[in-house]
Amino acid sequence: MKNAHLIKALGASLLTAITLAACSPGTLPGNTVGVPGTGTQTASITGSVVKADLTPANNATLVLIQQTGGQDRDVQIVRTGSDGIYRFTNIPAGQYRLAFVLQTEDERKNNTTKYYSPTDELASRYFSFITTGNFTYSGNAGSAYQVPQLNVGWVSGLQPHGTSVSSNGPVNFTWAPVQGATSYILDIRDANNNPFYKSNELTGTSFNWSDLKGNQGANNGVAVRPGTYYYIVNARLNRSGVGTGPTPTYGGTALASFTVN
Repeated sequence: MKNAHLIKALGASLLTAITLAACSPGTLPGNTVGVPGTGTQTASITGSVVKADLTPANNATLVLIQQTGGQDRDVQIVRTGSDGIYRFTNIPAGQYRLAFVLQTEDERKNNTTKYYSPTDELASRYFSFITTGNFTYSGNAGSAYQVPQLNVGWVSGLQPHGTSVSSNGPVNFTWAPVQGATSYILDIRDANNNPFYKSNELTGTSFNWSDLKGNQGANNGVAVRPGTYYYIVNARLNRSGVGTGPTPTYGGTALASFTVN
């Protein structure tokens, strides 16, 4: 099973360091930040993913995402090898961000949802996704980026999960803190995955949903009904001090569920 293999391979929290450089001979100097320009050369993005004990993480999924006209699209999806190394190739000039995701390549392409489970090491011990901020590759061989490491471990401890709550009283959500988080947002979906409720940015690790009414789209002002609801907790990250270049700015948990009676 691919997922079982990935769970075994990832172990504790992951760290990933990547380097972006134009496809030309030579060694990339450490901590070099290139000046954006207008070039036509393609680039390769290589890097390594290691576990907290610095041993290679096999089969971790990395996605290179390009933003064009305000829309994101996956440019390439790669997996690390047994040595923990991955490579994106033939990347033209453009604006990109790099994401770690729990899905396999096929699951990413098929938009497969990862669900939270306290007994599933993969879904419970890691961000479901974590992404850097946008960075620009200029297409110029003189440009290079040293991207800081990503730490994607988060034992989130989501509550409630797989339990029933009453439609007559408030629902209290709790989660564990993640290092480097400046705020959190709770995002609730109905049984059909339609947006139902989204909190303001929260600085703590709990939220009391007192009125049990939606505030999103067609569900704005709608009271909860008996049935299943889903939610994730997103974390806004500030890791600008970890190095020069694009750093992780945003991440989220896998999807948890609760039932309203």
